[in-house]
Amino acid sequence: MMSRSLEGTFGTLFVLLVFAVFMFGLYIAREIKQNGFQRMRLQAGISIFVLAAGMSIITCRIWWWLHTSPVVVGKPILHAGAVVTILGIICVIRVFAPDHWGRNVWIGSVLFAIAIAILFSFV
Repeated sequence: MMSRSLEGTFGTLFVLLVFAVFMFGLYIAREIKQNGFQRMRLQAGISIFVLAAGMSIITCRIWWWLHTSPVVVGKPILHAGAVVTILGIICVIRVFAPDHWGRNVWIGSVLFAIAIAILFSFV
């Protein structure tokens, strides 16, 4: 049971990170179009984009390993770390999502990520 739960947690984290990478890619493109390369906000956006991209690659590999491995993994520290990271990326999405996407885009992204992780665990 712990293995499926951990798989679902990492699946949720992976989908949220991919959403954040997409969101920051759009943010960077908009900033460059409107203000060029001079603004500090652009540098912050690029930093978070690169961080989320790297974390999504690592998380995808862990998620795939948990999905395909018959070994039962029972490491509570992995669960705790993934949950804290999920909360952090939710906060990042909530704070940096464009206003025209609506105030509650973070709720939709969380529900979508959970649904994808659950569906994938049945495959």
